Amino acid sequence: MGDNLSLHDKSVQLKTLEEFNQTIKTNNKDIMEYIHIMEEHVFTTKTDKTGIIIDVTNSFCELTGFNKDELIGKTHTIIKHPDTKEIFFKKMWKTILNGDIWENDIKNLKKDGSTLWLHVVIFPRYAKNRRLIGFSSIRHNITTTKKLEQEAIHDVLTGLFNRRHYNKIITKELQRAKRGQASFTFVMMDIDYFKQYNDTYGHHKGDEALKTIAHLLTKKLSRGSDYCFRLGGEEFAFFFTGLTAEESIDYTKNICLEVEKLHINHIKNKVSKYLTASFGIVISDMQTSSYSEEFIYAASDKALYKAKKAGRNQVVMHIEK
Repeated sequence: MGDNLSLHDKSVQLKTLEEFNQTIKTNNKDIMEYIHIMEEHVFTTKTDKTGIIIDVTNSFCELTGFNKDELIGKTHTIIKHPDTKEIFFKKMWKTILNGDIWENDIKNLKKDGSTLWLHVVIFPRYAKNRRLIGFSSIRHNITTTKKLEQEAIHDVLTGLFNRRHYNKIITKELQRAKRGQASFTFVMMDIDYFKQYNDTYGHHKGDEALKTIAHLLTKKLSRGSDYCFRLGGEEFAFFFTGLTAEESIDYTKNICLEVEKLHINHIKNKVSKYLTASFGIVISDMQTSSYSEEFIYAASDKALYKAKKAGRNQVVMHIEK
């Protein structure tokens, strides 16, 4: 009896089945279009729970310059930039292994060695029994934005932080040192007889000398709490925390010696046949004293003036009277 459908009922049933099939086809088409968009435009990767890449989109391959065969089976260290510290990744792993979503900006490298900045969101993937099986990540290319940000705070010639960034962070770093009761050392540095150097060798050679000295400062001041600036012309400044007065003076004297050891010829230098620099240094232990940024700048400038007056190519420390 239940199988005896009228012609009308069969017609309705057939129409319903056709509509259902059409819906399936439409949905499948939508799904395939979505997958195509993901493949071509969204920078995503999947890894197992140890970080081994198991899938990547075509767009991620195009972005990084690697093909799928070069990425799958590897970890994301293949695009790791040497500037990114290990502590950064330790914090990331602690977050995602705890089952939480992690989000941050990461400096990466393309296959050709160029820099790539990505905003990354990583979230865990689970099996039906809520067992962690891996991670998925979605990325957004922010290289242009980061480049503009970096240009705003860095000196174009030397790559060091500029005066604008100095003005922005000096108070914050003094407050940080005070909270941690850490000693704070500020150094003003000026290249000796630099006008005469430019007059003798030309401004192009002068620019090259500035870049060479900036590279030396970057190498010497490489801790996370170290900062170095080009304030303008041949004038530099740097500061660091955690050293005693004696250690700070010795450290700065070493930089003074290293500048001369660059062996940049300077026949108009009255204190050496090479390019040299003079240094004025101010030290605050942040426990018994708390200098303002205005005082530190003025005091180091006076100490620098004394270093020049005393013969240059030396370090003079500000002494509170």
